[in-house]
Amino acid sequence: MIVLSASRWGKYYPSRSWTAAMDRPDPSSFVVSILRGVGVAAWTWVAFAAVSATILVRVDDEMQAALDGAVSSSFVESFLGVLTFDFGLSILYQEPAIDIVSTALPTTLLLLGQVAVVAAVLGGALVALSRNGPGARRLVEVFGYLGAFPVPVVLFGCYALGTSTGWAWLSPGAGGSLGNWLEATALALPIAAVTGRVVVREPRNRGWLIDAWLFGMWILGTVVFVERAAEIPGLGYFYMDANRAFDVPLTFAIGAALVLLGLVGVVARELAVSAGSSDRFGSADAGPGPAVPDGGTGVSDLDTVLRDDRRVQAGLAGFGVFLAIGVVGSVLLDPVPVGQIPQSPIRATVEALGVVTFAAVGVATVASVLGVAFGLLSARVRYGRAATALTVGLAANVSFFVWMQFARAAIDLPLPDSVWLGVAVTPPVALVARRKLAGRAGIPVAALWRPLGVAVTGAAVAALVVVQIQLVGSASGHVLEPPTGVAVGLPVLSLFLLGEGLRRR
Repeated sequence: MIVLSASRWGKYYPSRSWTAAMDRPDPSSFVVSILRGVGVAAWTWVAFAAVSATILVRVDDEMQAALDGAVSSSFVESFLGVLTFDFGLSILYQEPAIDIVSTALPTTLLLLGQVAVVAAVLGGALVALSRNGPGARRLVEVFGYLGAFPVPVVLFGCYALGTSTGWAWLSPGAGGSLGNWLEATALALPIAAVTGRVVVREPRNRGWLIDAWLFGMWILGTVVFVERAAEIPGLGYFYMDANRAFDVPLTFAIGAALVLLGLVGVVARELAVSAGSSDRFGSADAGPGPAVPDGGTGVSDLDTVLRDDRRVQAGLAGFGVFLAIGVVGSVLLDPVPVGQIPQSPIRATVEALGVVTFAAVGVATVASVLGVAFGLLSARVRYGRAATALTVGLAANVSFFVWMQFARAAIDLPLPDSVWLGVAVTPPVALVARRKLAGRAGIPVAALWRPLGVAVTGAAVAALVVVQIQLVGSASGHVLEPPTGVAVGLPVLSLFLLGEGLRRR
């Protein structure tokens, strides 16, 4: 029953108690979301165990002999071992791999906790600053694009400053296990910046969910590189050593721990996604717009998109310039032999731009094609949503780093990193595509802009991963030095601009 209350104007309106009841979350929906999240997490863990077992049984005879039985040749035994977290002895440290993980895990959790604190403080400060007028609001939006610059650039820049000035607190791991606030700040800056920009620009919708999804997949892999660079004895520190020493049991044990950390986020993601209805899931996933005479829902051609949004214009122009530099550099410059570092900073910059822009194009292309395809499958085929969640959806339940390391090794195909990252970006694109294409006849062009925008945003985040894996991993010092390090972030910044403009169509 609707309870009406009289106002002094003689009209009746729904009472505040009734409207409050309408806004109150449904407890049953909350429970269902938790159960769904737990189910997705459990299925992901089983799938990870199967993928890991597939890799383990492919270890050659010489490696198995060297490991003295530490790696089982039976798929069933390997599968059950991963499923129960039994990885045997570490080759490098000659102790159970689970013991090393148990020792390193609290350090990583502490660092992630510090990141959360710094991100919350900085994000809150940005939101508060934005309330001081249009100029402050614009400043916060501009600051929000700092997430485009790779964490290694910020971190190694601070280290270089500490070396030149003698400030010990700017040296790697200077504060010990309780004082890694420098590294935590470097990790939190992109998250706080993006959060501040999105919340300020879109305070009444849930567009931040897509960004949180993507950066959640980014953070756990980035922690691995930061812990190794700062010599923080967490999971990342031991993972890099184990990977370098071909310590298979420890490598898989730490990879499994990173998967479990990510699965906690999966439950939170399911709750957040369920909390947003189809017409409130952010500007990136709002419902269909008002119909127009031509049968579309607004923008239906590229010319109009280019004319209407300066972010799209700036993003396309900027990325096009950096892509052209990378293409010209790859054609005119002789390739540097494997294992060697380019001596010229200019050459290192050109090669870095080529790597980043080529990878971004590949990620955006793969994610767009697969995302729209799985979006159609989810929207128009019975059980399509379940099929999507049980297949390509698995890529969104682990970090970019873990996905690339394990999926690539399991399938063993000579595919570039951009393909694997494109598959990882596919699920959020498919989610937006499903909601834009549901109930429509055909595939209207106007319904594709927002999924494409999510793919471009995902490509921007994936480009940061490429920088970490290919450039930082190769110890190419010039890549992390100004102006090379800053130059690497510029095409990523262009992609963020382009993606945000398309997601608002």
